[in-house]
Formats: sequence, structure tokens, C-alpha cells
Amino acid sequence: MATDFRNSGSGSQYNSTSGTQNNNSGSGNQFNANTINYSERPRLIPSPPLTPLVHIDAQNQSDSKLLTDLRVTDPSDDKTRIEETRGGLLRDSYRWILEHEAFIQWRSSRQSSLLWIKGDPGKGKTMLLCGIIDELPTWMPEWEAIYFFCEATDSRLDKATAVLRGLLYQLLRQRPSFSESLREEHEHAGQQLFEDTNSWYALNRSFTKILQDGGLDNVIIVIDALDECTTGLEHLLEFVVRLASSNVKVIASSRNWLSVEEAMSAVSRKVCVSLELNRKAISTAVNQYISNRVDQLAVLKGYDITTRNEVCDYITTHANDTFLWVALVIEQLGKSGKRHTRTKLKEFPQKLDPLYNRMLARTLESEDGQSCRQILAVVSIVCRPVTLLEPMSLAGLEIFCDNTESLEEIVEECGSLLTVKDGVVYFVHQSAKDFLLQRALDKTMPSGIRHEHDLVFSRSLAVMARTCRQNIYDLKEPGASLDNIRTPVPDPLGPARYACVYWLEHINDGGHMDGLQYSQVYDFLKQHFLHWIEALSLLKSMSSGIASLFKLMRAIQKLEMSEPRLFIQDALRFIRYFRVAVENWPLQLYSSALIFSPTHSIIRKQFQNEVAKWIIKQPVVEDEWSQLLQTLEGHKGGVTALAVAPDGATLASASHDETLKLWDVITGECLRTLQSHGAWVVSVAFSLKGDKLVSASKDGLVKLWDKATGRLLDTFKGTPSEFANLRVTFCGGDQQVALGSQKTVQIWDTATGQHSRHFMCQGSDTSLLSGVAFSADGALFASYADHSQVALFDTVTGQLLKTLHSQHSSGDSARGIMAFSGDGTRLVTCRWGSGLALWDTATSQSIWRDKYGDFSTLACSRDGGLIACVSFDTYTVEIRDGVTGKVLQALPISFPPVVAFSLDGTQLFSGLPGQIISVWDLTRLQRHRLNATKGKKAHVDCTGADVDHDRDSIMAVAFSNNGKQLASLSRDQLKIWDYITGQCLKTTSTDTNDSRTASLTYSGNRILFAVKSYRYITICHAETGFLFKTLDTVNGFESICFSKDGATLAACLLDGTVKLWDVATGVCKVTFTVSEEISRLRFSESGSQLITPTGIINLESLSSTGAETSTPQTLEITQSNYQGLMLSGEYQSSWIQKNSKPILWIPPPEYRPRSIGEVRGWLFDVRGSAVALCCPSGRVLMMEFSSDLSVM
Repeated sequence: MATDFRNSGSGSQYNSTSGTQNNNSGSGNQFNANTINYSERPRLIPSPPLTPLVHIDAQNQSDSKLLTDLRVTDPSDDKTRIEETRGGLLRDSYRWILEHEAFIQWRSSRQSSLLWIKGDPGKGKTMLLCGIIDELPTWMPEWEAIYFFCEATDSRLDKATAVLRGLLYQLLRQRPSFSESLREEHEHAGQQLFEDTNSWYALNRSFTKILQDGGLDNVIIVIDALDECTTGLEHLLEFVVRLASSNVKVIASSRNWLSVEEAMSAVSRKVCVSLELNRKAISTAVNQYISNRVDQLAVLKGYDITTRNEVCDYITTHANDTFLWVALVIEQLGKSGKRHTRTKLKEFPQKLDPLYNRMLARTLESEDGQSCRQILAVVSIVCRPVTLLEPMSLAGLEIFCDNTESLEEIVEECGSLLTVKDGVVYFVHQSAKDFLLQRALDKTMPSGIRHEHDLVFSRSLAVMARTCRQNIYDLKEPGASLDNIRTPVPDPLGPARYACVYWLEHINDGGHMDGLQYSQVYDFLKQHFLHWIEALSLLKSMSSGIASLFKLMRAIQKLEMSEPRLFIQDALRFIRYFRVAVENWPLQLYSSALIFSPTHSIIRKQFQNEVAKWIIKQPVVEDEWSQLLQTLEGHKGGVTALAVAPDGATLASASHDETLKLWDVITGECLRTLQSHGAWVVSVAFSLKGDKLVSASKDGLVKLWDKATGRLLDTFKGTPSEFANLRVTFCGGDQQVALGSQKTVQIWDTATGQHSRHFMCQGSDTSLLSGVAFSADGALFASYADHSQVALFDTVTGQLLKTLHSQHSSGDSARGIMAFSGDGTRLVTCRWGSGLALWDTATSQSIWRDKYGDFSTLACSRDGGLIACVSFDTYTVEIRDGVTGKVLQALPISFPPVVAFSLDGTQLFSGLPGQIISVWDLTRLQRHRLNATKGKKAHVDCTGADVDHDRDSIMAVAFSNNGKQLASLSRDQLKIWDYITGQCLKTTSTDTNDSRTASLTYSGNRILFAVKSYRYITICHAETGFLFKTLDTVNGFESICFSKDGATLAACLLDGTVKLWDVATGVCKVTFTVSEEISRLRFSESGSQLITPTGIINLESLSSTGAETSTPQTLEITQSNYQGLMLSGEYQSSWIQKNSKPILWIPPPEYRPRSIGEVRGWLFDVRGSAVALCCPSGRVLMMEFSSDLSVM
């Protein structure tokens, strides 16, 4: 089926790197088409349901964002630029290829899938392909063409990933239905899907799926200049070979490189056109080109017929069939006076290098020769083509900052080597750059290339210092999202864009960094660190900033410069901790990042004066950085399992969102998202070699993945588990995978995909809630035999090896957990009610026991030296000594997570139900035992006061009417605070029956609190503890709250039922329902609205019936803007909002209120412009904001 293929849209194309061109991908590389199969067996998947109309707009928005993130360039714009900068496309110069027997065979035969055009530089390959693209609709009307032009002088266009992005961008614009191949992965990973270190595999996977679905039928893929792909050439060549082995028509061009020759030799269905072997046709085409260009020149200069013919004859005689040589000579003649034509003509040497040498000499001898030399030096070594604004600073030409026309004239003086298109400076051809770097360094960089790199480095610091400032784009909202920020015109960051991203690259290229340079860096960072980070966020280059700081940190360790080292170390902690906020909402640098940094943070103290002025009262936070290094966010559901690769470099996470994610352990970057499961993914494990991983979902499906590519290798169907207590592993030396549950172990052969065997766990407790575990090498499998015994099995044979007998058999819980050490010599177990025990698996003897504590998750370090126990009692992760069992440290958590140690045991990863993975530093473990018994006291702070609230026990807070005092309620205490001084004024004991659902009101002189237990809501006088009212209701209330005046109590059920009681009489005033489930609610300050996580309920339309039997009214939850301060978020309250707009991001998990699990209700209160916020640690933060949200 033919489809009209058009490219629309405009925009200038920006090149992003340069550097020396790689001339070989390595010798001896073989690309065997027989080993690559794009038409593998299709998988049976259910037909997708019809998309409801209400979702169409959201899907369109998602696809639009996908295209925006996918776009690295518009190849149609590149084609236009190339044609214009090379003097236009002349049909007579490429018409010969249309009549060539190879082209005719390629277009007419299905057996010829690849047309490969090869030739030396300057022979016109690119323009030849431009002509073919224009002619294809005429010659092959049933086919559509998508294309890409590689350019080694442009880092945006010199990568294999860029080729796939460009091709997909064109394809998806013309066939939007194929966006589905990328949509789901993009929704999980965002732009990083196309930019991280593994983006090639995601893009290649999408092409594979489109090809398998028939999406590339009647599509012609054109790729120009394969040799100019300097990053990932082997991948690109393999991609071309794969395409040529399918039904796709491919046209590719390249120089005569051995690596390309080797790759193409694997394609049997190809035809080749060598320009050197078609000398007559090329000569004719060049002559036609010369005639046409000379005619244009004659009109421009007013040549008579004699001069015209003399010019044409000379160029024809000396052109050596090289289009580029002709173009350069014509260009120079166009700049020369008419009377000098004959003299000028004789000066042009034959061949490109002598011509370049002659033109360079004339350029350097001109009046602007020194400025030209500086520009040529900079353009030769920068990491991407620069705009006209950037060389002013990088080349030390600031004198032209107010005279860009003069600067453009100077660049035009270099016109034989450089060209300008849409304000961006390019080389006229890759051969021009090669000439400067390989044969003219002594002329353009007389002091050496290292010296030039040093100059670019120092000038980059200078231009950043002049340009970068707070809120450089003059944004009006502190929560402005990067997705909605438009670059101003003119761009204030324009002169410093290159410098902000690439300044440190010139230290590496320069080969050294001395003490003076470190001092320059330190001076810059002390003044402009935040401004630089803001710029990186606006430029969508945050990863570059973090990488730069890591480079600095590693380099400065060698010098005895403690002050700069401590600064950079703190800066790295700062940006890693707040990356999520700053990368998405740049101005949170000056609010959230500064006020939630520890008080002793060097960055906080250095930039304290730049805290947003609308923050009147800052919260009191910790003095030092906690052990939380950073958080990893990206999952759309709770994290259920974690695994670390054997090399320690990659972390795998499984989630309720039915996906797996792979993370870089060092940078925290999401490397890729693996999707294929149709249910919760509950277990994941790496192979011993680390090249594969296996995952299991709740429905019993086991999936085998290739780690490097993310490709799904196989799927095995196991027994599902209602309670998701499945574990999966490799065994038998990575030759098998095993799925274990409390009842059975099933084993499959990875080579054949066949079910090998299974065995029943004889004597095991068949309780569905009991946990199981495999050793790291898969050799051992452990499960509970009964409440007091653990059975150890040989995974391969199914033989029962040992039984571990516990002395603590009092526990009768159906829940038990266990974990092996990395070497399999230790097993730690915990049965609720029976405590914790560590076993020697060889002797079956217990090493130590601790009868106290209930734990939800266990993990052992690789050597067994550390054990992580997630405690239900204290809401901490207890880090225990593996030898003694002593608690070394307790890390605060907001909800019991899954945990895993890094390979060296210096970091702990904890995955939360709230979609976040936390990375903890264990290098500062306190080597003394902490009290780990139930009810352990923890540090709670209310603007500086030390309080004895139990950790995680605060259930509600409330301001007094006048806002001068604050009440906080825990499970056993009520405290009254002075809001101004933070002093605790009064403490009263309370008894809340261990309830975790509560509300508090502080109205006038009366303080009441309400708690929910079973089917009753109990209201008590807080100061006396005396019962005030008991409300008899039904079980199942999820949240309760008082109105601000304490006159009304509201309660909601998950099914959408809401009840309002008169507190004084205990009478239910009204019952109503809403159209959706709600888990939390609170009254607005006026009492006329109820605020829920999904919207506002207006109460003004309610009529008080007072009768439980009346038919409940139904109210809508509206999305109207709430006027005032509130917290946002369903499961994690991530923002403080004002008038429904986000103003302050709250870091997880240390400061973000917990609102999942057993605790219900928003743990915060508002009075006017003041906010009280309960942290998971028990700390109460108090903040106050100005009514004027000016961000300065």
C-alpha cells in the first residue's frame, strides 16, 4: 500500500561534536547475516482493547512528547542545508546513476535489497544520494523513503543512535500508529530512553518490532556517509546488514574503508557502485556540474564569453573528477574581483590538500588572519559545531560581542574551510577538518593542541562567570517545569551554552590540570555553582554536570588541596541528592535544594543568600548529610525486588508496574526498561557471568533477558502465586533457570527452553505467605518446613540436604523470610514471633540468635559480614554485624522496603512501595549497638527542639487558631509547641490503642483528637485523655479529619462513602458518596471544601439529613483550583502547592510525609501562610511562605 511520504516542519540543525575522525572500526570484524534474524518467531499476544475516546488526547500528547524527545534532527532539514551549502542540486550531476545497471537491478529486483555506493572524499556521494531521494517517488511510487546524513563534524549526527533516532523520527511522523513500539518504554524512561548509554538497544529493539509487524514493508532506508559515524560504527554496520537480510530496500554510501568492506561482504543481496570504477560517468557528471556553476559565476561576475570558457576549461582540466574541489574553486572566484580572474585561476593547485593549504595560507595572511587562526583552532577542537555567539568567547574575540556582523565576516574569511548555516559554523567537508588536524597544526595551533585546549577551558570558565546567574530565564513560578519552559529570544545562555556542557572535556583533551586551573575551577564554583547547575538543567545536560563533578573529584584527590576537595565533594552530594528536582524544575535549586540541605553543607552555607525570598521561615534540618546518597525514580508502581550484577556496576529493580529497570550504580542513571510481563514482577536475578538476567512475575511467568541489549530471550510458564512469594535464579552454571515457591521448584534449560524437571519441597510448610530463598549461585534452595524448621535442598537434584532446627518455636505466624549470603555459606532466617537467626549452611548450626523483632525483609552482603533487616517495629533498616548479630546502625525508612547490598557492601539499595529506590552510604557505620527493641526513641525536631516522640509515631498535627502554637499527636503523647521559638510548652500522655489513623483539632482553648479502631471512632480531650464522644459506625474507614473549628468530623471509606458528624452531639449530619475511591481527606481552612488526593469536594450544596437511612447524595470531585497551601500526591506527597500550583518539592524519603500503609491522613497542617509537616523520622518541620511568590 502506497502512502504519500512528506517531511514537514522546519528548524535549524545544530551539530554537537567534533573531533578526529575514526578511520577504522577495527580490522577483522565480520558481520554474518546468517546469524541475524529480523523475522524471528512472532509471539502470541492478545489483541489490544479499543482505545476509549477519553484517552485519545492523552495518547496524542504522549506521542507528541515522544517525537520531541526522539528528535535529534530533522533529516529533511539536513538535506536542504546540505544542498544549499553545496551550491544547489543539479540533476545532470546525478542523472547517470538512474540509468546505471546496478540502480536498475536494485529497484526492480526483490533479490537486491542493498545498493551500496562507495568512493573517495569529494566525489559527490552525498549529493548523489540527495538526487536519488528526489527521484525515488518517480521511479518507485509505491515505496516511501526515510533517510539520514551522517556527519563526522557534528556530534549530533556522528553516532549510530542518532541514525536510528532520525530514521524513527521520520517514520513515526508519517506512520503515527507505529509509535506504540516505543510509547510504553518512553512513558517509563522519558528522554533518557534515547540518550543513555544503552539507547542503541532500545532503538534497535523498536526497529525490530516494527519490521516484524510489517511496518517497514515498501520502505526505503537511505543512510549517507557510513564512514562518518564515529561512535557506534560497528552497531550501524550490523544494523545495515540486518536490514539488507530482510525485505527492506536500503541505500548506503561510504568511503572506501576496509571496515565497511568487511561488513558489506556479509550481504549477499547487494549491488555495489564504485565511483572509481565509473570514472567516465563521474567525469561527465562533474563536467556538467562545472558548466552549470561557471554559468552562474559568469552571470554573477559579468564575464564575457571568452572569460567564461577560459574559466570552464581550466577547472575542467584540473578538477580530477572531484566535486568538492570544483565547489571550493568556484567559491573563491566568486569572492575575487573580475579583473583578477585569470590570475586567481592559475593559483589553484590540483587535489584537495594542496588547495586547502593554499586557501589556509591566504586566510592567515589576510588583515584578520590572527582572528581567523583563533577561530579555526577553536572550531577544530570543540566537541560540537558552535554558534556564531560562542567563538567570540572561546576564541578570545570578545571585542566583537556587540558586532556579530564583523564576526561573521571574519568567519567568511575562512570560507574555503568553514561555512555558516542558520548561525552555526560548520566545516565545508570532513576532509577540511582532517586537513587542519593532521597536516596544518603548526599553522593553526603553533603552541600545540594542548595549549588550545587549555585556552578553551579557561575561556569557558570566564564566559560562564559572565553569563550564568540566578533565574537566568526570568521564570515566574518556582515550580516551573522544564517541559514547559521556552528558550527566550535572544537566549541569555547563548554565549555560554557550549561552555556549560563541555568545559571539562578540554581538561581531558589537554592531558593535565595544574594547581592554577584547580584554583580557577574552585573560584568559579564558589560563585556560580548553583547558576551553572541551573544552566545545565535548562540545557537538559544534568548528566554532563554530574559526570564533570565525578571527574573533578577523582582528579583532585591527587592534590593536597583540602578546601577545594571538600567543596567539590559536597557539591557532588548536593546535586546527586537533589537531581530529580533540579533536572525537572530548575528553580527548586534556590528553594527545596538549599533549605533541605544539611545546615553544615558547604553549598548551603556558600549560597544561603540565594534562597528564594518568598521562603520566610526555613525548616530546621539535620546538621550533616545523612547516609542517603540519592534516590532513583522512574517506576510507576511499587518496587518489589532488587538485584546487583556480579560486576557491581548494574542494579536491577522489579516493580508492580510490570517492568524491570536497569540502573547504573555509580551515576544513578536508568540504563533501560525491560517490558514483557503482564503482572507484578516479584523476583529478579543476574546470571553468574552477569550477561543475562531472569525475572518472575506473580502469574508464574519466568522471562530470560539479555543484559546488554535488553532483548527478551525466552519465556517459561511456571506456577502462579497468589501472594507473589516466588523466587527465581540461575543454576547449573547459568545453563538453567529455577523458579521456587513454598511448594515446588521448577527448572528449565536455557539453551533449549524446555522444562527440565521439578521437585516438591517435601515436608515444607505450604502456607502461601512463607518466604523462600535461593543461594547466589542457585545451588541451594531454602524453605520453611514448619514453624521451627528450615529445609535446605539441592536445587539441581531436588535432594533434601539439611534441616535447620530453631529453638524459638513459639511463633505461629504464617509469615517467614530468609536470605543467603553471597557465597551461600550463611543463611539468615526470621519467622514472626520467633526472632532472627543466622545459620552455617555447612554445619546446620546457628551462629547467633536474636529473639526480638519482627522483620519484613532480609538481605546479606556478599561476604556475609553485614545483614540488613527491615523492621516493622521501628520502621528502620537495621544493619547488623554478620558475625555477632549486633545492630551497627538503623537507617530510617518510610515504609518497609525490599533491600540489597552493593557488591562491596559499602552501599545499600532500598526499594519502596512508593516507586522510589534509595541508595544509602554504609561507609560510616557506627560500630556500637543501638537499642533495637520495640518503641525505640528517636530524634524528633520541631524548629530545633529535641523531642521524645517515638519514631514514626506522629499521627497528626494542628495549628491553633491564631497560629502561634502547634499541637502534635503520637501514639502515646500530645505535645504543644511555641511556633516562633520551637519550645515544647506542654506534654500530655495519651492512649490511642495503637491506632495509626487519627485526626487532631486545636480550636480555641480546646484540643480534641480522634482515632479509629475497628468499628468505632473515639474522640478524646487531648489534655486530659478523657473520652469526649464515641461514634458507632462501620468498619473500613480509611481517613478521618476535623474541620478547623473542631465542630465537624469527616470520615471516608475506600468505596467513596463520606460521613460528617457533629462533634458536640455525636450525630451524623450527612452521608454522601463520591464518584471515585478516596484514601485521604481534610477540610479546607474555610470548612466549605474537602480536599482529596484527586480533587476538591464542595460541601456547600449538601443538605443535612441527619438520617443514616436516607439515600446518600452523590457529589463530584472537581479539579477546580484550590486557593491556599496544600500537599500534592496520592502515595507520596511530593510538593507543597499554593493555589494548586507547585512551589516546593519535598525530598524523599527523609522529608516526604508517608501516606501509605497503615498510616492514613495527610500528616501536615496549614494556618495562613504557615505549614507544619511530619517527616517519617518523627521530625516536625515548620515553614512559612510569603504571599508574594516572587522567585527572587
